[in-house]
Amino acid sequence: MNQFLAKALCLVSFSMSATLLAQVSTNPQVMGPHLRAKYSPDVLHYGTATGQTPAPRSRVQVFGFPMPGSTIELQVRGARPNVTATFYIATAPADQQIPGIGRLLVDLSGALSVQTTTDAQGSAAVLVTIPADGAPGQESFVQCMTVDSTSPSPQTELSAAAYFELGGAMKPIGAVSHLSGSITVGSQGASVLSTEVSGIHVLEWRPAGNGRIKGTVAIHTNTSSVTVNGQLIEELRVQPGANADEVTWQSSNFLVVPANTADGFLVSYTSQYIEYGPYVVPGTISSSLGDVVVQLGPLPSAAGGPLDGATIALDLVETFLGPEHFEELWQTGMEEGSNNGAAVTPAQVDERFATCAEWTSKLLARHAGDTGSFESAMPCYEQFVLDEAEILLAVTGNRASNATELHQLIASGQMTQSDGWGALVASKLLAGLGIKEGVNGFKEVFIEECGEQLEKLGKQIDNGEYKKAAKTCGKILDKVCSKGFGKKLANRIGTKLAGKILAKVGAKCIPLVGWAWFAASLLWAIIEQWFE
Repeated sequence: MNQFLAKALCLVSFSMSATLLAQVSTNPQVMGPHLRAKYSPDVLHYGTATGQTPAPRSRVQVFGFPMPGSTIELQVRGARPNVTATFYIATAPADQQIPGIGRLLVDLSGALSVQTTTDAQGSAAVLVTIPADGAPGQESFVQCMTVDSTSPSPQTELSAAAYFELGGAMKPIGAVSHLSGSITVGSQGASVLSTEVSGIHVLEWRPAGNGRIKGTVAIHTNTSSVTVNGQLIEELRVQPGANADEVTWQSSNFLVVPANTADGFLVSYTSQYIEYGPYVVPGTISSSLGDVVVQLGPLPSAAGGPLDGATIALDLVETFLGPEHFEELWQTGMEEGSNNGAAVTPAQVDERFATCAEWTSKLLARHAGDTGSFESAMPCYEQFVLDEAEILLAVTGNRASNATELHQLIASGQMTQSDGWGALVASKLLAGLGIKEGVNGFKEVFIEECGEQLEKLGKQIDNGEYKKAAKTCGKILDKVCSKGFGKKLANRIGTKLAGKILAKVGAKCIPLVGWAWFAASLLWAIIEQWFE
């Protein structure tokens, strides 16, 4: 065993050089509200590679209220049963390859560590308390090392890593997860249940002072088909509505939406080639510990469709992909730290689009039955450029159809850098999604809501920080799915068109992997033109 690994295994004291976490307990109580750790583009690449050891690959999860002074729970899942497990938590990351073990993320030189034992299912948990003076926005990195010393050849495994930020940051924080479950449609005395429903669960929150958090919850679901009273109903969608009332959370109920909380939703569907909706439908929602329940109805009774007066009930759970799906997450295929964007060719972008579609299709095949709303197809490069030019002309008032002409507008002072950058990224996003309607309104809301991230994206591309740029693309996509974005878009271009656009956006979101692949593909398309 090498010296570095020996140090890792011996580091079991609870001391720490930074002001990160204190008051460690290996006997956690059952926690209520939870926050899943961010599976960031960097940390998921760490740990023992799939197939390297006989055990299933383990992963770390973080639950709790990420605010100074609160207690959180660290869990390891998927490890070997009844073995020693040591959690390491640090404010600084490392990138250490341990021969025969895997990649270590946590900087052990100043890490807090706590040792416990996994149960018969290969899980273990500990509680840690964040100091009251913890710095807002501070990142913390977590990884778990398990050792099975009972076998003839002791087995050591590093879990996939995770990280979290203290929620005292002034800017909003968002997260997207995959939903699956069942839908019940009641119409004209009949009730039909289907388990072919899938979607995304979007959370966004920000500090509101005095230990309070303000936030929103958005549900996007799709049922590929269901037969109601003998009529085939296709693309039955339930999306966030115009009611964007915020939820107020405290540490005792963080990210929990109480049962029967009033909300508004958009409902749309297709039957016999006729599109109905989206209709604004009142309803209720509850969300706790990954369990999401939505009760709608009735739909408008004078709409002239087969679901007039129907009620809809959704019983959903958050399902998270296993760590084996994250092997390729956020790998852009570009050399980090170099300004080689000008070397990117159309053929490479076309290949990247095809790869994205292939990877997504394979992922869908492995999760058949609960991914009906997700769309793996990507346009070919030629079609993408044609659509992008058409959209770019529209959003620039017929002044630019490509990045070169856009650069000229910026250089001549006819367009600001931020507006030009927003128009370029918006046109590429819409072209990748196959959207040509409502593009001006979308661009305006896009710049208003994503301006800070767009500015960051430009700087990262200029600096050759392509992994970070892909991550920023992902955050932009998260924002587009948020309830606040949907409300602004509906106010700008109308409920029906906004609903159609957001349905297209949601169709590309396969949390968390599909988002990363699409974001990285979009990045290639941006870079291919921007450096011309």
